[in-house]
Amino acid sequence: MSQTLTQLENMANVQLLSRTTANGYHDHNFVTLIERRTDHLAITAPLINGQRQARQRMHRVRAKRVVLATGAHERPLVYSGNDIPGNYLAGAISTYIQRYGVIPGNKLVVSTSNDEGYRAALDWLESGRDVVAIADARPTPDGDLVKLARLKGIVIITGSAVIEAHGTTRVRSVDIARINTERFVVAGNATRYACDTVASSGGFSPVIHLSSHTGGRPQWRDDILGFVPAPVKGMLMAGGAQGIYSLAAVLNSGREAGMRAACEAGGQEKAPALPQARTRRDGAAIALYQVPHRKTTLRAPKQFVDLQNDVTAAAIELATREGFESIEHIKRYTVMGFGTDQGKLGNINGLAIAARVLNRTIRRWVRRCFVLTIRPSPLAPSPAGTATNCSSRSAIPLCISGMWSRARCSKMSGSGNVRGTSRST
Repeated sequence: MSQTLTQLENMANVQLLSRTTANGYHDHNFVTLIERRTDHLAITAPLINGQRQARQRMHRVRAKRVVLATGAHERPLVYSGNDIPGNYLAGAISTYIQRYGVIPGNKLVVSTSNDEGYRAALDWLESGRDVVAIADARPTPDGDLVKLARLKGIVIITGSAVIEAHGTTRVRSVDIARINTERFVVAGNATRYACDTVASSGGFSPVIHLSSHTGGRPQWRDDILGFVPAPVKGMLMAGGAQGIYSLAAVLNSGREAGMRAACEAGGQEKAPALPQARTRRDGAAIALYQVPHRKTTLRAPKQFVDLQNDVTAAAIELATREGFESIEHIKRYTVMGFGTDQGKLGNINGLAIAARVLNRTIRRWVRRCFVLTIRPSPLAPSPAGTATNCSSRSAIPLCISGMWSRARCSKMSGSGNVRGTSRST
């Protein structure tokens, strides 16, 4: 990786922008980029020659071809008590251990519907901590990681899931029971296991937000249990954005997309060498979004779907009982996906819950479209091509009044600052 980055930095025809997010993808391959120039240095932007530097900068790019390599987000499972401290995504557990060297607990229980949950359990075990059990919703999991977990002596409970986590300030125990995913019922008695950490994995959702900005409607694929971007002229996809998750396949798809984009943009088609990647066989995932409880959804302990806005599965079910059948109406009734994460973790689970309650399928019912922007950004970042510094005195604070965004004060020639008048809506 470091060698590749060095090679790119030394190319005269390549502009490498780190700490930069593509926040909007507009018609005719017009992309807006937000570069965080000084946010990582201090709370306030540094002073150079007495001038305050820009914290962020917007780049406006008109591209001949765009390669969408945005990856995928792991989905959590929705079960009772999933908001108690100690509940994690399975991928988050592996990231804590492998990247930061932090083990966030002592006794782990994994609840999964795919093979990725096993990676977290194996990482946990290699760190010297105790893996209590893996509850796999699939009746006969058979991937390579499953076999490795069995060889390591990890207890695997098939056809089951964590139906409830217990605790106040942190997880103390969980209830695991057999479930019937097709009938959405608990099929057996629950067994309680003492633990302080729960890792869940409900599959992956390709990051399709940018492609949706152009008006293309995402397409549901049953084989990956997620939406993929609709075809857009001049846009190519690679890796997790189109439902490809194995490392070897991701590297290959990235190379093919890059070669095709370079060729179509008038460049030379040159195949770069790829690093060797170990192939791994993964078993098929099962469609599981909300875990059933012994009680009905409305009476069970809270099962959170959108943790930012405290939207529960019961709230979604209540919305359908109130007569809201359009997913857009359900979203507004529950404010699901209205947080700063724009529903990146909870929206697919929420859509699946609403579809199940209304006896519909996600493929035929939902045509979800994400809107600007990808992540929160300032209202007025410094535009590229202007001066690299800006004075803090020229910044005008903004206030929000109803649907209006207006300056708290404005500058008038010879009159100083004039306070803005209130405006009602």
